[in-house]
Amino acid sequence: MRRMWLLVALVAVGAVFTWPCGPFLPELEYAPKHGPVKAEEPTVRFDRGDLGVVRPEFYRKNLVVAYRYLAGVPLTETEVRAIQPREPAPDTRPVQKWLEARKTVPGATEVQNIDAYKQVQGRDFQMFQNCLDTAFDTAVRAKSSRNG
Repeated sequence: MRRMWLLVALVAVGAVFTWPCGPFLPELEYAPKHGPVKAEEPTVRFDRGDLGVVRPEFYRKNLVVAYRYLAGVPLTETEVRAIQPREPAPDTRPVQKWLEARKTVPGATEVQNIDAYKQVQGRDFQMFQNCLDTAFDTAVRAKSSRNG
């Protein structure tokens, strides 16, 4: 009788420790809360009418697009292009302007990138701007005033 209770206790303990590890949970899949997936292709598909599940938490732009399709007034190709993210503008940061101006200096070694930020020593994710944008603007103006 004692062995029977021991066996029942072992089975119960085994069930408690192995059951939470079982495959009884569904697979989790990321679903953004405020709109379709951020990758370029699903956003374009959404704007062209492949709505999927429309949630009330979507951003207003996505809700308007969904409303248009659900109301039977699809977006024209011009409207789809108009609501897509714009191409990034050419880099006009002062660092980039200085790098372009530096390329015109004869004999200067080519530099691809200047990191104007410096990491705080002993802190992994803290940085500060070590060389301000005005310094690069001043360098571009000084170079152009000296070389013409």
